[in-house]
Amino acid sequence: MNKKIIIITVIVLCIIALGAGVYFAWKKTRTILTPPDSSPQNSVNGQSISINNLAGSSSDGAVASKLSVISDNTIYGYWVFNSNFSAATAQKIQGSGVFYVGRDGIIYKVKADGADEALTSSSIENFQSLESSLDGKRVIIKSGNSGASKFVVYNSENNIFESLPDKITAADFSPDGKKAAYFSANAGDPGKSDLITKSLIDLKQKPATLLSLYQGDFSLNWISQNKITLVPKPSAFYPASIWAVDVVKKTLSRLTSEENGLNGLIVNWSSDGKIGLQFSSSMEGRSRILNLINDQGEVMANFEFVTLPEKCFVSDPKIYCAIPQSIPDKSALPDDYLKNAVYFVDSLYQIDITSNSFERIFDGNASAIDAINLNFVDGKLFFINKYDSKLYVLEL
Repeated sequence: MNKKIIIITVIVLCIIALGAGVYFAWKKTRTILTPPDSSPQNSVNGQSISINNLAGSSSDGAVASKLSVISDNTIYGYWVFNSNFSAATAQKIQGSGVFYVGRDGIIYKVKADGADEALTSSSIENFQSLESSLDGKRVIIKSGNSGASKFVVYNSENNIFESLPDKITAADFSPDGKKAAYFSANAGDPGKSDLITKSLIDLKQKPATLLSLYQGDFSLNWISQNKITLVPKPSAFYPASIWAVDVVKKTLSRLTSEENGLNGLIVNWSSDGKIGLQFSSSMEGRSRILNLINDQGEVMANFEFVTLPEKCFVSDPKIYCAIPQSIPDKSALPDDYLKNAVYFVDSLYQIDITSNSFERIFDGNASAIDAINLNFVDGKLFFINKYDSKLYVLEL
């Protein structure tokens, strides 16, 4: 009898502790200020948009005069390579080199005189995506048809391709860039995938299998030394969760607290993996939520504006975001945006999460900018403009 009383007492205490934890977590969650209102000057859906007046001025002090196009070539993706990069001092980069995959499938290096240097002779066919290591020395390039994708590693320093195994569905670099993690087809069960890590430095080191699981189309991010996160491809019509793999313990756990998952789930992590921007939606993508989360999946702050995580560069304490001036009411996000069924006109903001403040760094009224794949390097904000598929830089 006494034993039962002890067990019941322990359960009650656990529930009380859990309730207290939720309460204090709620108390710590803070709302980020809303950016200033700005009315778009152009309709963006179904009409062509002029991309002019890059040197236009703004009454609120936005630094539009410092925005420029890096190359005349249209591109699929880009990255910045720095041979002196240190993950501990990621914000200070000297002697950076900007590389990109052109729409012709050739890899180029940006030259100061505007005549970009072609580094490869053969074209990458059916380019799909690329993932860069934090220092930009290597990039994983995904190409081919969706049913038969091919993954290769390009070494920016040596201008060579390094192979990855066949039958890979997703891949990413470790934070130090010395390893790659990837999903590969399981030899014994075609419905399963093996999550494998492979050294890119010591080729004699055998690949290590962390775990095997049934997964359809997960993306993976190696956000810190011992943590890899897994998220299904996003859709406003299906719920998803963030899953975390412990690289040392080889265990899988769920980070998101919602048991049924979040619709339209997308996460963009900082370079150290300590914070992330989490987007979710409901009502078929018409009700959108943007939160700041920590590496445990806990909500640290709520944003009162809406944008997609791929339109932001995340760091602590400053986050740089391209924020749409308006979003069509009937748009299902993120689906419509990822399918290019809707475009935005953005203004660019610097958000300081320590001082809880906004600074508009580019006024989108001057030009049609729909920015994706943002990267902040040595005082320069890089991004691709979806309207013309060119690489831009905003010097701050």
